[in-house]
Amino acid sequence: MLGSYGEGMLACIAISIAIALIAYGLGLTPFDPWNIPAWLFGLPGVYTIVYALTKSRESAYHLIWGAIMLAITIVSMTYNVLNPMVILGSLILVIVIIGLLGYRRERKS
Repeated sequence: MLGSYGEGMLACIAISIAIALIAYGLGLTPFDPWNIPAWLFGLPGVYTIVYALTKSRESAYHLIWGAIMLAITIVSMTYNVLNPMVILGSLILVIVIIGLLGYRRERKS
C-alpha cells in the first residue's frame, strides 16, 4: 500500500502518462495536444478526491484541488463540444460548496 499522498499521486501521474503513450502509440485515439491536461490531471484528480474522502485530515483542501484537477480534465476533453465557461462556473460553485461545508464542520467542532 502506498504510504503517503505524494507517493500515490506520483503513481497516478506515471500510470496516466503510460496509458496515454499506449493509447497514442497503438493509434486508439488521435493525438490532440489540447487533451494532454486531461491525461495529466484526470486520474490524479480522482485519486485526490478519493484520498480526501478516505484518509485526509484536511479533506476540504484535497477536495478543492481534486475538483480543480477534474475541471481541467473535463475542459481539456470537451473543449470543442462544451463551453469551458460552463465547466469553470460549475467549478466555482463546487469550491464554494466545499468551503461552506468545511467551515460548517469546523464551527460544529
